[in-house]
This record gives sequence, C-alpha cells and structure tokens, in this order.
Amino acid sequence: MSAGYKPTQHWIQTNLVDATDDGTLLADPSVFTLDQAKTLVQLFAKVTSCRDPASFASGFTEDCVAWFPPQPELRGRSALHDFMAAGFKALGDDYVCTKSLRTVNGNVLGVTWMSTWTNRKSGETMIGRGLEFWIMREQKIARWDCSQTVWTVSA
Repeated sequence: MSAGYKPTQHWIQTNLVDATDDGTLLADPSVFTLDQAKTLVQLFAKVTSCRDPASFASGFTEDCVAWFPPQPELRGRSALHDFMAAGFKALGDDYVCTKSLRTVNGNVLGVTWMSTWTNRKSGETMIGRGLEFWIMREQKIARWDCSQTVWTVSA
C-alpha cells in the first residue's frame, strides 16, 4: 500500500477478514447495526453470567468452531457445551461477567469481557479479563476465538 492510501471497507473485508485459511465466513458490511451488535453482546454477557451451558451453547451454530487457549480447538455445539459445563462448574455461585463491544466489521464482532467470582476450591476472589472475536452466521456465533487472563484479588 502506498503512503496516504486509505483501504476501503471492501478491501479490509476481503484482504484481512476473509484471507485466512480456516474457512472464515464471508463478511458483509451491513450484517449488524451498532445497536443490534451491542444488544447481542449484552445478551451474551447475561447468558454467560447464568453459567448454564445449554443456554450458552444455544448461541452458537451447530457446526461452530471455538478456541479458548490453552485448550485444543473445539468443533461443534456439543463439544462446546461439554467444555463450558466443566468450566462453569469450577466457578463460584457469585460469577458475574460483563462484556463490551469493541468493534463490528460485517459479521465479525470484537468483544472484551471482565468477570469476577469466588474460586470454589480456594475461596479466593478472582478476576478474569478477556478478548474474543465472534464470526457470526444467522445471529449465532459460528467461530469463537477467545483469550483470557485470570488473577487473584490481593487483600
């Protein structure tokens, strides 16, 4: 790209979003309005805070791909359900997750999240912060890439 060149929305969609080799879905600049994307993110924060793996997994396509390192990539809603069931079980009953929409680009949403809970085994207060990208298909997450950092609150 030459100096001063400003890539168009189409160029960004084609060359940055769709140029991966993992079957990323075709992006469309008009898939979500900003308000629709914000509402979806807030709904998913509530579902996550409820710690119900069936409700959580219902927000994903049947053939979803999810990657939550350091775990191996998960394929399919059933595998995601089982993974989340085990994860939710380890959390205390006071688990709260908040999410913020950071970017919308066609059918790709960039989200940050913050969560707090009491570790069920140690009793320590925990904080988690993460970054996730959702590639959407028909109002459900078809691909979920998530990264997180977790730490103990010092007294």
